[in-house]
Amino acid sequence: ARAAEGLRHLELARGVVQRLADGQAAAAALAIRSAEILLQQGDYAAAEPNISRAIELQSKLHGEDSTVFAAAVNMAANLQFLLARYPEALAEYRRVEAIYSAAYGANHPLLGKVLNNIGATQFSQFDYPAAEATHTRVLEILRNAHGPNHPSLGTVHSNLGLLALAQAQFPRATAEFRRSLAIYEEALPADHPSIGDCWTDLGYGYLVAGEYEPAEQAFARAQAVYLRVFGAGHARSTAAQTSMGQAQLRRGHVAEAEQSLLKAIREFTGAPEDPALAAAEAQLGKLRVVQDRLPEALALLERALPRMEKQPGGVEIDIAGVQFALAGARFRLYPTEAASSRVLAEAARTSFLLFGAQYRSEVAQIDAWLARLPAPAG
Repeated sequence: ARAAEGLRHLELARGVVQRLADGQAAAAALAIRSAEILLQQGDYAAAEPNISRAIELQSKLHGEDSTVFAAAVNMAANLQFLLARYPEALAEYRRVEAIYSAAYGANHPLLGKVLNNIGATQFSQFDYPAAEATHTRVLEILRNAHGPNHPSLGTVHSNLGLLALAQAQFPRATAEFRRSLAIYEEALPADHPSIGDCWTDLGYGYLVAGEYEPAEQAFARAQAVYLRVFGAGHARSTAAQTSMGQAQLRRGHVAEAEQSLLKAIREFTGAPEDPALAAAEAQLGKLRVVQDRLPEALALLERALPRMEKQPGGVEIDIAGVQFALAGARFRLYPTEAASSRVLAEAARTSFLLFGAQYRSEVAQIDAWLARLPAPAG
């Protein structure tokens, strides 16, 4: 929440280190810490040279079989993951896994942390069986090392919940998210962002399962945490406010949804191209379709879609929802231009199919909609 202040102190420390005759080890540590903060801020371009510098220094100082070198490579893998370069990320994580296995053995908690990242990458590549096996192994390693209630297990339970959700195993997904939440609530302060993230995951699980009232309540709990930590207008506060509006719209509470979404857009303090703002505008566009305010809906959806498409990783399924909403709005306004609407809807269908069984109802909805379109020419 105080990233700018952290970066300022890092730069002050960097100035001191540069004057030291033996400051390379400290310089490497500062580069890693800078990269961590920049990755959290989403400034991937600024993070990359810091990561490269850390890898270079650790290789020179300690060699490429060292655990400190592995930590720098792990940061490079994190960058690749956030840029949605999943094969590259997986290769880097495997490199770290090999170093840690040789240094610590097969059951060390640091190895479990890297394996958790590997599982998340496998999940992002839609290799659900491999991700399941990896996360189950991580759970065993961390339980044996720390016991069943250590905060390091919270992320693993959340990842297992996402895996269950992708396979439409809704009760199991909810149970995993609640287990993660219980661990974090026991171990962390009440206003820790990870608790907000758990409420977000739980809300998303309810939303996909069609349980809209508990989804709205979970998103409200996430929003309360983010407001305490980050304040109104922060990207995470805005995302939670947008999710509340989405749940309210699914419940048929159109007026409440409209107020939530307008508030999310009005209070947002980030850059105009931020995906959190684009997501809020996209949801408002979907609401305008429901209200039959089609020109306004079209403008909102067309403005949001290209910004969402430029953001690497993490929003593909949201893009699919916007594509289908935009296809419907365009066709209703311009029925003679059905071809472009069909392209958008088919792209959305492909994404929903790729993301698994949790979206079978969306696929069925698109199939029914496509069947009503005029047949393509030729």
